[in-house]
Amino acid sequence: MDIEGANSDLELANNALLKVGHRAILSFDQENSKAARCVRANFELTRAALLEGYSWNFSSAFIEIAISLNVGDHPKYAYAYKLPTDCLDVRSLVDVDDYDWELHGGYIWCDHGGSLTINYTSYADDVPQYGALFRQLLIARLAVVFAQIPGSVKLSREYMAQAEAWEIEAKKIDGTTGNKQPVKKRRGRYSRARGRRY
Repeated sequence: MDIEGANSDLELANNALLKVGHRAILSFDQENSKAARCVRANFELTRAALLEGYSWNFSSAFIEIAISLNVGDHPKYAYAYKLPTDCLDVRSLVDVDDYDWELHGGYIWCDHGGSLTINYTSYADDVPQYGALFRQLLIARLAVVFAQIPGSVKLSREYMAQAEAWEIEAKKIDGTTGNKQPVKKRRGRYSRARGRRY
């Protein structure tokens, strides 16, 4: 299967399955084979981990957000801003770098007081927006997981080495494409797992 022609989640998954010697599946949801179950269990998690692990140009997004009311209190900061639902990580706060801030419980906390524009890593699931190198990287990472279907530890190791090589190349190319926004040093990492408002 042609990597350049892998323009959907299913085509990416099938590329990975074919690499480890397994037949392609027809659907994520309407097939109950071992391969399909493995794809359902691991595809989204594998992609999210790759997107969160690096500031890819294609996953960069900007949004203006308003102060969230009735959220509760923070021991240090006065205002809370709810993160967008597709946010994997906050890269920077636009025009407010002089303000200290923190990520907690699905909110940005700071003392800014007005609307806030953020640059963040979105959960980019529009496959045609991916470059060829990111597709190769995602396929290789999926192959590492899918190699467990036939139970081949050797095969899994081989594809892990390939995935690491694709990751180096993909980051090198991505880092020279477009304008990169400076990333503000964060006081803590944001997790997609949403906690209760406090």
